[in-house]
Amino acid sequence: MSPASPSRVAGQDAPGSLRGALDLLSRARALSCALERRSLSSVDLGWADAEALLRLAGAKSGKHTMSQLAEASGFSQSGLSRVVDRLERRGLAMRSKDGLDRRRMLVAVTPLGLTVANDLLASLQQESAVFAGRR
Repeated sequence: MSPASPSRVAGQDAPGSLRGALDLLSRARALSCALERRSLSSVDLGWADAEALLRLAGAKSGKHTMSQLAEASGFSQSGLSRVVDRLERRGLAMRSKDGLDRRRMLVAVTPLGLTVANDLLASLQQESAVFAGRR
């Protein structure tokens, strides 16, 4: 068997593999569009803001350090700072200094943020169930 030419997709000799990968990408795109159109727009949040809000709402201690939240979400410190700025402006999160280490900044979800996070979670679960039913 000769090596694949650069113009051929790896695995093209196995049409089922390529078809499966394309189907997976198509389903992922459909889910992403549905989530953005219905779930995220219902609470007027973008992907990054929604992820940060859900992580804050799910924090066992009720708060995260900025570093913990950045690490968990994969955001840069500056990117996370912009996300938290937007959440704070909407009254969904609040920053405070750590009482034990004043160099550390803590972020917590507000009661309004918890309500929005619960609405978002319910919407995401509903969309996920609808999407799973399309299989």
